[in-house]
Amino acid sequence: MIRTIGKKGKRFRLKLQSTPTVLSEHKHTKNKLYNANQQIKQLKVQCDHYLDDMEKKNDNNDDELLALTIQDSIKNELLSSTLLINTEQYLSLVLQQPCDFCEEK
Repeated sequence: MIRTIGKKGKRFRLKLQSTPTVLSEHKHTKNKLYNANQQIKQLKVQCDHYLDDMEKKNDNNDDELLALTIQDSIKNELLSSTLLINTEQYLSLVLQQPCDFCEEK
């Protein structure tokens, strides 16, 4: 009986000695997970900023394309100022209207 208690005591001591190691590993793993989550959040913010910048550039490109299309139409069709409004304004309004068939601009 004393031997059994001695063996159980040794096992219990070994478990207690390994507990700080397990806690240390747990703390280290938890810290790594926290750092990874912080990096993910930073990358999400950077991605959102990048997408916003790309959207702004696309909007600017659309405006430039519309202006170029208007200028080309004026030159190619030899349109003059016979309209009651500025030719550029008229064409801008016409080209921004949605398509009757597909409802796209």
